[in-house]
Amino acid sequence: MFIGLSACGSSGGTAISQTYSFTDTAGRVVQVPLKVNRLVTVGYPPVSDGWVAAVGGENLLVNGIPGYDSSEFYRAYKILAPRLIRLPNVESALGGPINPEELLTLKPDVAITADAATANQIQKLGVPAVVINDLSTGVGIERDVTLVGQLLNKQKAAAGYVSYFNNIINQVRQTAATVPAAERPSVLYASMGPLTRPNLVMGWMLGVIGAHDVTAGITVPAYKFSIEQLFVWDPDVIIGHDPSDLPGFMQNPQFSTLQAVRTKRVGIIPQGLNTWGDNTAEQPLGLLWTAKYLYPMQFAKTDMAEEVKTFYSRFLQVNLTDAQANQILNAGTAS
Repeated sequence: MFIGLSACGSSGGTAISQTYSFTDTAGRVVQVPLKVNRLVTVGYPPVSDGWVAAVGGENLLVNGIPGYDSSEFYRAYKILAPRLIRLPNVESALGGPINPEELLTLKPDVAITADAATANQIQKLGVPAVVINDLSTGVGIERDVTLVGQLLNKQKAAAGYVSYFNNIINQVRQTAATVPAAERPSVLYASMGPLTRPNLVMGWMLGVIGAHDVTAGITVPAYKFSIEQLFVWDPDVIIGHDPSDLPGFMQNPQFSTLQAVRTKRVGIIPQGLNTWGDNTAEQPLGLLWTAKYLYPMQFAKTDMAEEVKTFYSRFLQVNLTDAQANQILNAGTAS
């Protein structure tokens, strides 16, 4: 479906070239090598690195995470992907300008990017670049992992991830279906700096769970809203994007009359390679965590520490201790 080998004729017969045609999520057809040994991720590495790690390709990455030293956002990398911390960067910041010299020094076989403009810029440097960025739903995330599996010749691992994710989706749907309609809360996924609904994929998760997303119908991925709008929504539950969002909501007097604040239903979704409520290969964990946070009684048998250990062992080949699993789960803490 995505691969077409190219052949070239010669006096000795037909020879298969060492590249093939790869169709990315932007619809671009790119000639990429049959075997990828060196890979860079550009634009938003925490997302792309997750796809790569989920199919067992983390060892192929040759660039790191821009801004790691200045942000607590990546603290879990010390546990989950410490090698990436030490690698050189090709951007000064996430989504920042590319350093062409640094990128070429790394001699990548291919680059994974978040948008066509960046991919085209890298192509001009003579490096094949593909866009893998189908991010609005879990189905899109599964497609991204499948494409990365094809790119890295790790189709079996990608298929295993998709099967695992689908099992989690079905498990959550079946359990959440037992929740009475009157007990299904209204929910806002929010970041405070400034007030923003960060993306669309949390809305997809809330749909699977059967909760009411107060931003449903708003198709702008990163949607900024006013304090006045927040009070119009007045959600039963607020799920914060960053650890700082917990004191931001709970300790600020201007939010003290919000329903979620008064009832202490403000929680912070965990972060691994990326925030679990964002576009990430860790989406299955994000879905389970959100379901358990919203419906603790129905999901009482879901042991998140065990789920975390199982996921990272299977897909990242990282065997976490109980303490490390709980460190990831409780980094933001919940009120």
